[in-house]
Amino acid sequence: GLVLLDVTNPADPVFLGDSEYAVPDPLSGEFPAGDGHVAVPSADGTRVLFGDEDFAAGALNTFTFDGTPYPVAEGGFTPPTYSLPGGTFGGPVHWTTAPSFKRFEDRLAAGEFDLAFVQPFDYVERAAPAGYQPLAAPRVGVRAIFVMEANSELRSLADLRGRRIGLPPESSAVAILAERELLGAGMVAERDYQPRHYRGHESCLQQALTGGVAACATAPLPYAHFQAVMQVELALLHRSEEIPPSLFVAHERLDATQRARIRNALLAFDEPGATRRFFGVAEGPVFVPALDAEYQPVRQIARERATLRKTTSAELVVGLLPIFPG
Repeated sequence: GLVLLDVTNPADPVFLGDSEYAVPDPLSGEFPAGDGHVAVPSADGTRVLFGDEDFAAGALNTFTFDGTPYPVAEGGFTPPTYSLPGGTFGGPVHWTTAPSFKRFEDRLAAGEFDLAFVQPFDYVERAAPAGYQPLAAPRVGVRAIFVMEANSELRSLADLRGRRIGLPPESSAVAILAERELLGAGMVAERDYQPRHYRGHESCLQQALTGGVAACATAPLPYAHFQAVMQVELALLHRSEEIPPSLFVAHERLDATQRARIRNALLAFDEPGATRRFFGVAEGPVFVPALDAEYQPVRQIARERATLRKTTSAELVVGLLPIFPG
Protein backbone atom coordinates (compact mmCIF):
# COMPACT_ATOMS: atom_id res chain seq x y z
CA GLY A 1 0.00 0.00 0.00
CA LEU A 2 0.90 3.65 0.28
CA VAL A 3 2.74 5.20 3.21
CA LEU A 4 2.41 8.90 4.05
CA LEU A 5 5.41 10.52 5.72
CA ASP A 6 6.19 14.02 6.91
CA VAL A 7 9.77 14.61 5.72
CA THR A 8 10.12 18.17 6.93
CA ASN A 9 13.23 16.81 8.66
CA PRO A 10 14.61 14.12 6.28
CA ALA A 11 16.79 12.71 9.06
CA ASP A 12 13.73 12.02 11.20
CA PRO A 13 10.66 11.34 9.02
CA VAL A 14 7.33 11.12 10.85
CA PHE A 15 4.84 8.38 9.98
CA LEU A 16 1.41 9.90 9.33
CA GLY A 17 -0.55 6.93 8.02
CA ASP A 18 -0.86 4.27 5.36
CA SER A 19 -3.47 2.85 3.00
CA GLU A 20 -5.46 -0.34 3.34
CA TYR A 21 -6.55 -2.75 0.63
CA ALA A 22 -10.25 -3.53 0.36
CA VAL A 23 -11.20 -6.91 1.85
CA PRO A 24 -12.17 -8.91 -0.12
CA ASP A 25 -10.37 -7.79 -3.27
CA PRO A 26 -13.07 -6.31 -5.55
CA LEU A 27 -11.66 -8.16 -8.58
CA SER A 28 -10.78 -11.61 -7.24
CA GLY A 29 -13.23 -11.73 -4.33
CA GLU A 30 -10.39 -13.09 -2.16
CA PHE A 31 -8.04 -11.66 0.46
CA PRO A 32 -5.95 -8.94 -1.28
CA ALA A 33 -2.40 -9.81 -2.26
CA GLY A 34 -1.09 -6.26 -2.04
CA ASP A 35 2.12 -5.86 -4.08
CA GLY A 36 1.89 -2.10 -4.57
CA HIS A 37 4.08 -1.13 -7.52
CA VAL A 38 3.51 2.39 -8.85
CA ALA A 39 1.78 5.55 -7.58
CA VAL A 40 1.10 8.82 -9.42
CA PRO A 41 -0.50 11.85 -7.69
CA SER A 42 -3.18 13.91 -9.38
CA ALA A 43 -2.33 17.43 -10.51
CA ASP A 44 -4.05 19.03 -7.51
CA GLY A 45 -2.54 16.53 -5.03
CA THR A 46 -5.89 15.32 -3.70
CA ARG A 47 -5.81 11.82 -5.26
CA VAL A 48 -3.25 9.13 -5.98
CA LEU A 49 -3.55 6.65 -8.86
CA PHE A 50 -2.12 3.42 -7.48
CA GLY A 51 -1.22 0.26 -9.41
CA ASP A 52 -0.26 -3.22 -8.18
CA GLU A 53 2.20 -5.78 -9.51
CA ASP A 54 0.85 -9.25 -8.90
CA PHE A 55 2.46 -12.45 -10.13
CA ALA A 56 0.34 -14.75 -7.97
CA ALA A 57 -0.15 -17.81 -10.15
CA GLY A 58 -3.68 -19.13 -9.93
CA ALA A 59 -4.93 -16.15 -7.94
CA LEU A 60 -6.72 -14.49 -10.85
CA ASN A 61 -7.13 -15.58 -14.47
CA THR A 62 -9.05 -12.58 -15.80
CA PHE A 63 -10.31 -9.25 -14.57
CA THR A 64 -12.86 -6.84 -15.98
CA PHE A 65 -12.29 -3.12 -16.29
CA ASP A 66 -14.96 -0.79 -17.68
CA GLY A 67 -16.91 -3.76 -18.98
CA THR A 68 -13.98 -5.31 -20.89
CA PRO A 69 -12.35 -8.59 -19.71
CA TYR A 70 -8.55 -8.79 -19.68
CA PRO A 71 -6.36 -11.89 -19.19
CA VAL A 72 -4.00 -12.16 -16.23
CA ALA A 73 -0.89 -14.37 -16.34
CA GLU A 74 2.03 -15.31 -14.15
CA GLY A 75 5.10 -13.16 -14.81
CA GLY A 76 7.14 -14.61 -17.66
CA PHE A 77 10.43 -14.23 -15.76
CA THR A 78 9.22 -16.25 -12.75
CA PRO A 79 9.45 -20.08 -12.61
CA PRO A 80 5.94 -21.45 -13.27
CA THR A 81 4.73 -23.57 -10.37
CA TYR A 82 3.88 -26.47 -12.69
CA SER A 83 7.58 -26.73 -13.63
CA LEU A 84 8.67 -27.62 -10.10
CA PRO A 85 10.14 -31.13 -9.74
CA GLY A 86 7.53 -33.79 -10.29
CA GLY A 87 4.71 -31.28 -10.70
CA THR A 88 4.95 -30.77 -6.96
CA PHE A 89 1.70 -28.91 -6.40
CA GLY A 90 -0.32 -30.70 -9.07
CA GLY A 91 -2.80 -27.86 -9.53
CA PRO A 92 -3.47 -24.12 -9.22
CA VAL A 93 -1.55 -22.31 -6.50
CA HIS A 94 -2.74 -19.13 -4.83
CA TRP A 95 0.16 -17.13 -3.41
CA THR A 96 -0.99 -14.84 -0.63
CA THR A 97 0.18 -12.98 2.45
CA ALA A 98 -1.23 -10.16 4.59
CA PRO A 99 -0.74 -6.39 4.75
CA SER A 100 0.88 -6.52 8.19
CA PHE A 101 2.75 -8.88 10.53
CA LYS A 102 -0.26 -8.95 12.85
CA ARG A 103 -2.70 -9.99 10.14
CA PHE A 104 -0.34 -12.63 8.83
CA GLU A 105 0.02 -14.04 12.36
CA ASP A 106 -3.76 -14.10 12.79
CA ARG A 107 -4.26 -15.94 9.50
CA LEU A 108 -1.52 -18.40 10.40
CA ALA A 109 -3.00 -19.08 13.84
CA ALA A 110 -6.38 -19.67 12.18
CA GLY A 111 -4.83 -22.27 9.84
CA GLU A 112 -5.82 -20.37 6.69
CA PHE A 113 -2.70 -21.33 4.71
CA ASP A 114 -1.95 -24.80 3.36
CA LEU A 115 1.76 -24.06 2.99
CA ALA A 116 3.65 -21.18 4.60
CA PHE A 117 7.13 -19.83 5.20
CA VAL A 118 7.31 -18.57 8.78
CA GLN A 119 9.85 -17.15 11.21
CA PRO A 120 10.78 -19.37 14.19
CA PHE A 121 8.65 -17.59 16.82
CA ASP A 122 5.60 -17.72 14.57
CA TYR A 123 6.23 -21.44 14.19
CA VAL A 124 6.31 -22.29 17.90
CA GLU A 125 3.64 -19.80 19.03
CA ARG A 126 1.12 -20.01 16.17
CA ALA A 127 1.86 -22.51 13.42
CA ALA A 128 2.59 -25.63 15.47
CA PRO A 129 -0.45 -25.17 17.77
CA ALA A 130 -2.62 -24.63 14.65
CA GLY A 131 -1.64 -27.99 13.15
CA TYR A 132 1.26 -27.08 10.86
CA GLN A 133 4.04 -29.61 10.31
CA PRO A 134 7.69 -28.56 9.69
CA LEU A 135 9.01 -29.39 6.20
CA ALA A 136 12.35 -27.76 5.39
CA ALA A 137 14.47 -24.80 6.42
CA PRO A 138 17.44 -22.88 5.01
CA ARG A 139 20.80 -23.86 6.46
CA VAL A 140 21.41 -20.41 7.95
CA GLY A 141 19.84 -19.60 11.31
CA VAL A 142 18.46 -16.31 12.64
CA ARG A 143 20.35 -13.82 14.76
CA ALA A 144 20.07 -10.12 15.58
CA ILE A 145 22.97 -7.74 15.08
CA PHE A 146 23.26 -4.12 16.19
CA VAL A 147 24.96 -1.83 13.67
CA MET A 148 25.86 1.85 13.83
CA GLU A 149 27.60 4.64 11.91
CA ALA A 150 31.17 3.73 11.03
CA ASN A 151 32.58 6.57 13.13
CA SER A 152 30.27 6.04 16.13
CA GLU A 153 31.80 6.17 19.59
CA LEU A 154 29.57 3.34 20.88
CA ARG A 155 31.51 0.35 22.18
CA SER A 156 28.88 -1.92 23.76
CA LEU A 157 25.14 -2.32 24.23
CA ALA A 158 25.44 -0.50 27.55
CA ASP A 159 26.37 2.64 25.60
CA LEU A 160 22.88 2.63 24.06
CA ARG A 161 21.28 3.56 27.38
CA GLY A 162 19.15 6.66 26.90
CA ARG A 163 19.51 6.47 23.11
CA ARG A 164 17.09 5.86 20.26
CA ILE A 165 17.35 2.35 18.78
CA GLY A 166 15.90 1.28 15.43
CA LEU A 167 14.25 -2.14 15.12
CA PRO A 168 12.16 -4.10 12.63
CA PRO A 169 8.46 -4.80 13.45
CA GLU A 170 7.87 -5.75 17.08
CA SER A 171 6.82 -9.35 16.44
CA SER A 172 9.69 -10.14 14.06
CA ALA A 173 12.31 -12.65 15.19
CA VAL A 174 15.11 -10.08 14.97
CA ALA A 175 13.20 -7.59 17.14
CA ILE A 176 12.49 -10.29 19.74
CA LEU A 177 16.15 -11.32 19.86
CA ALA A 178 17.30 -7.69 20.00
CA GLU A 179 14.95 -6.92 22.89
CA ARG A 180 16.30 -9.97 24.72
CA GLU A 181 19.89 -8.80 24.26
CA LEU A 182 19.02 -5.36 25.58
CA LEU A 183 17.27 -6.88 28.59
CA GLY A 184 20.40 -8.92 29.23
CA ALA A 185 22.30 -5.64 29.33
CA GLY A 186 19.85 -4.34 31.94
CA MET A 187 17.82 -2.13 29.62
CA VAL A 188 14.02 -2.00 29.29
CA ALA A 189 12.24 -0.35 26.35
CA GLU A 190 10.93 3.17 26.99
CA ARG A 191 12.59 3.27 30.41
CA ASP A 192 16.22 2.91 29.35
CA TYR A 193 16.07 3.45 25.57
CA GLN A 194 13.61 4.69 22.94
CA PRO A 195 12.64 1.94 20.48
CA ARG A 196 11.71 2.97 16.94
CA HIS A 197 10.13 0.16 14.94
CA TYR A 198 10.34 0.31 11.15
CA ARG A 199 8.43 -1.79 8.62
CA GLY A 200 11.62 -2.98 6.92
CA HIS A 201 15.33 -3.51 7.58
CA GLU A 202 16.35 -0.99 4.92
CA SER A 203 14.50 1.86 6.64
CA CYS A 204 16.14 1.01 9.95
CA LEU A 205 19.60 0.80 8.37
CA GLN A 206 19.06 4.12 6.59
CA GLN A 207 18.27 5.73 9.94
CA ALA A 208 21.48 4.32 11.42
CA LEU A 209 23.43 5.67 8.47
CA THR A 210 21.97 9.18 8.76
CA GLY A 211 22.06 9.36 12.56
CA GLY A 212 18.31 9.09 13.04
CA VAL A 213 18.96 6.28 15.52
CA ALA A 214 22.07 5.47 17.53
CA ALA A 215 21.99 1.88 16.32
CA CYS A 216 19.82 -0.41 14.22
CA ALA A 217 18.96 -3.98 15.14
CA THR A 218 18.88 -6.00 11.95
CA ALA A 219 20.05 -9.34 10.50
CA PRO A 220 23.34 -10.20 8.76
CA LEU A 221 21.91 -10.56 5.24
CA PRO A 222 20.05 -7.20 5.08
CA TYR A 223 23.14 -5.60 6.65
CA ALA A 224 25.45 -6.96 3.96
CA HIS A 225 22.99 -6.21 1.15
CA PHE A 226 22.43 -2.62 2.30
CA GLN A 227 26.16 -1.88 2.43
CA ALA A 228 26.73 -3.40 -1.01
CA VAL A 229 23.86 -1.58 -2.70
CA MET A 230 24.40 1.77 -0.99
CA GLN A 231 28.20 1.47 -1.15
CA VAL A 232 28.52 2.56 2.46
CA GLU A 233 29.97 1.07 5.62
CA LEU A 234 28.21 0.56 8.94
CA ALA A 235 30.04 -0.77 11.99
CA LEU A 236 28.99 -3.87 13.92
CA LEU A 237 28.32 -3.22 17.61
CA HIS A 238 26.88 -6.49 18.94
CA ARG A 239 25.45 -9.83 17.80
CA SER A 240 23.00 -12.17 19.50
CA GLU A 241 23.16 -15.93 19.67
CA GLU A 242 21.84 -17.76 16.62
CA ILE A 243 18.50 -19.57 16.82
CA PRO A 244 17.04 -22.11 14.36
CA PRO A 245 16.03 -20.68 10.99
CA SER A 246 12.73 -19.64 9.50
CA LEU A 247 11.05 -22.63 7.88
CA PHE A 248 8.48 -23.98 5.46
CA VAL A 249 5.47 -25.59 7.11
CA ALA A 250 2.46 -27.46 5.72
CA HIS A 251 -0.89 -27.82 7.41
CA GLU A 252 -1.79 -31.30 8.60
CA ARG A 253 -4.93 -31.26 6.42
CA LEU A 254 -2.59 -31.91 3.48
CA ASP A 255 -2.11 -35.67 3.27
CA ALA A 256 1.28 -37.13 4.19
CA THR A 257 2.08 -37.98 0.55
CA GLN A 258 1.58 -34.40 -0.56
CA ARG A 259 3.60 -33.01 2.35
CA ALA A 260 6.44 -35.42 1.53
CA ARG A 261 6.37 -34.41 -2.14
CA ILE A 262 6.68 -30.71 -1.26
CA ARG A 263 9.44 -31.41 1.28
CA ASN A 264 11.43 -33.46 -1.23
CA ALA A 265 11.12 -30.71 -3.86
CA LEU A 266 12.51 -28.17 -1.40
CA LEU A 267 15.38 -30.42 -0.33
CA ALA A 268 16.23 -31.09 -4.00
CA PHE A 269 16.44 -27.39 -4.84
CA ASP A 270 19.97 -26.69 -6.05
CA GLU A 271 19.86 -23.74 -8.43
CA PRO A 272 22.15 -20.68 -8.44
CA GLY A 273 20.79 -17.17 -8.30
CA ALA A 274 18.47 -15.04 -6.20
CA THR A 275 17.16 -17.81 -3.94
CA ARG A 276 20.66 -18.70 -2.71
CA ARG A 277 21.51 -15.05 -2.16
CA PHE A 278 18.24 -14.43 -0.31
CA PHE A 279 18.89 -17.27 2.14
CA GLY A 280 22.64 -16.63 2.38
CA VAL A 281 23.69 -20.10 1.19
CA ALA A 282 26.59 -19.86 -1.25
CA GLU A 283 27.07 -23.58 -1.95
CA GLY A 284 25.70 -26.98 -1.03
CA PRO A 285 22.03 -27.68 -0.26
CA VAL A 286 19.94 -24.55 0.26
CA PHE A 287 17.38 -26.36 2.44
CA VAL A 288 17.64 -29.13 5.01
CA PRO A 289 14.88 -31.08 6.81
CA ALA A 290 13.20 -29.08 9.58
CA LEU A 291 12.49 -30.95 12.80
CA ASP A 292 10.18 -29.76 15.55
CA ALA A 293 12.63 -30.75 18.30
CA GLU A 294 15.22 -28.31 16.94
CA TYR A 295 12.94 -25.40 17.89
CA GLN A 296 13.02 -26.05 21.64
CA PRO A 297 15.43 -23.11 22.21
CA VAL A 298 12.89 -20.86 20.48
CA ARG A 299 10.12 -22.18 22.73
CA GLN A 300 12.29 -21.43 25.77
CA ILE A 301 12.78 -17.81 24.68
CA ALA A 302 9.04 -17.51 23.99
CA ARG A 303 8.28 -18.78 27.50
CA GLU A 304 10.74 -16.28 28.99
CA ARG A 305 8.99 -13.45 27.13
CA ALA A 306 5.55 -14.62 28.25
CA THR A 307 6.71 -14.75 31.88
CA LEU A 308 8.26 -11.30 31.61
CA ARG A 309 5.08 -9.83 30.12
CA LYS A 310 3.02 -11.24 33.00
CA THR A 311 5.49 -9.89 35.55
CA THR A 312 5.67 -6.40 34.10
CA SER A 313 1.95 -6.08 33.36
CA ALA A 314 0.63 -7.46 36.66
CA GLU A 315 -0.98 -4.93 38.97
CA LEU A 316 1.08 -4.34 42.09
CA VAL A 317 -0.95 -3.91 45.31
CA VAL A 318 0.98 -2.30 48.18
CA GLY A 319 -0.29 -2.21 51.76
CA LEU A 320 0.64 0.84 53.80
CA LEU A 321 0.60 1.08 57.57
CA PRO A 322 -2.02 3.68 58.55
CA ILE A 323 0.33 5.85 60.56
CA PHE A 324 -1.62 9.05 60.08
CA PRO A 325 -5.23 9.19 61.35
CA GLY A 326 -8.11 10.35 59.24
